[in-house]
Amino acid sequence: MEDQFYYSDIHNNQLLQLLKELEFASALAYLVDFKNHAHLTITPHDYSIEISNNEITIVIILFSGFEMNEYLILKNKTNLNLISLSEIILEMCEFENMHVKYIDKLAWFFSVINRSENNLVKKINRIKNLRID
Repeated sequence: MEDQFYYSDIHNNQLLQLLKELEFASALAYLVDFKNHAHLTITPHDYSIEISNNEITIVIILFSGFEMNEYLILKNKTNLNLISLSEIILEMCEFENMHVKYIDKLAWFFSVINRSENNLVKKINRIKNLRID
């Protein structure tokens, strides 16, 4: 139960729990470089969440403070990609010297649905193709 509440913010805890599901983490990784990635490991840090394997490292920036505390440790990781699910991070002066990619949550949502192997999710995905005249 302790790992369910790694962060003081409930939304960041929900994000962490979603990423622990393979479909969510792999869909997000796909949006970063449009390649399929397997064997992804999720590691919570104080200011970010790391998604990685031996080919890629994706760091979701959650809080200001990352640039001073965690970036120095993570910057030499394999194929590092800094991302944010919030557009605000891109505007902050703390991150102006870092290449941070913004990933839209709705794009991630549709990526999960489109890539899912779950039969119910595949059926739900068919809704977008319905033609009602």
